[in-house]
Amino acid sequence: MSNSDHTTRTLILQPQSGNTSQYIIVTRGSESNLDEGAAEISSGRSQIRRFALNSSLPSGAGWAWEQGELLGWGLRNAVGIALSPDGEDLWEVENSSDNVFWRGVDVHQENPSEELNRIRLSNISSTPDAQKFYGYPWCYTAWDSSALTASSFTFSTGSQFSIRNPPETPDDAWCSADQNNIKPVLSMQSHSAPLDIVFYNAPSEGSEGYDTARMYAVNTEWSGDAFVSFHGSWNRDPPTGESSAVLMEAT
Repeated sequence: MSNSDHTTRTLILQPQSGNTSQYIIVTRGSESNLDEGAAEISSGRSQIRRFALNSSLPSGAGWAWEQGELLGWGLRNAVGIALSPDGEDLWEVENSSDNVFWRGVDVHQENPSEELNRIRLSNISSTPDAQKFYGYPWCYTAWDSSALTASSFTFSTGSQFSIRNPPETPDDAWCSADQNNIKPVLSMQSHSAPLDIVFYNAPSEGSEGYDTARMYAVNTEWSGDAFVSFHGSWNRDPPTGESSAVLMEAT
C-alpha cells in the first residue's frame, strides 16, 4: 500500500467506542498533486476502505488493500475523517489540488475549494462502486470566480468543473451530473488544507465529573456539531493561515 507524496494513513474504528469495533476504516491519498492513475479503482489510490475485524485474516498475512470494502474513491487526500454521532455516516475533509488550470486559464488563486464530503454507510455494501466516486482527479469544486472576469470561468461556489480540455472527457457537464460524481456537502476556502474533523460531545448533566468538565467545556449548544482544523497553504497570495471552524449540524 505504499505510494509517494501523500504517504500518511488515517485510521478510525467503526464504531469508535462503546461497543466491540466491527471495522477499521483506512484512508489512502494520491501519489502526486494530479494523480491521473487514481482515475482507476484498480490503482488503489485516493480511496477510503474498511476492513472487517470480526473475521479471520487471510492465511499467512494481513489484509491486502484491495481486499477492503470500498467506501469512496476519487478522494484526493482524505486526511480527516470522522463518524457521525449516530454512526450512520462517515464524514471526510478533502485537501484538493494545487496549481489548477481550466481550459488554459490559471484559476488556482481561489480554486478549487476544499471539501466536506459525506459517505452514507447504511447501504454502502449494496452501492455499486461507480456510484461511490467523488471526482478526483478530473472533477473539482469551484470556490470563487469573481477575480477571473476576463475568462469564461464563471462557476458559482460549489459548482463542479473539469480540468480536462475539450474534447477530452469527462467534461464540465459530466462532472456536474449527480449520477457521475458525488458533490461535497460543503465547500471550504481554497488551499486552506483541512487536516481533521471531530464531532463534539458536550458533557451531560449528571454524568461522572460533570461539574469539572462543564467548567472547561466549550459552548454546549455545539454538542453534535463538527470541528474542523486547517493548517493553511502556500498556494495562493496571500496564503491562508491556520484556523479552526465549527460546522453547525454537520449530521
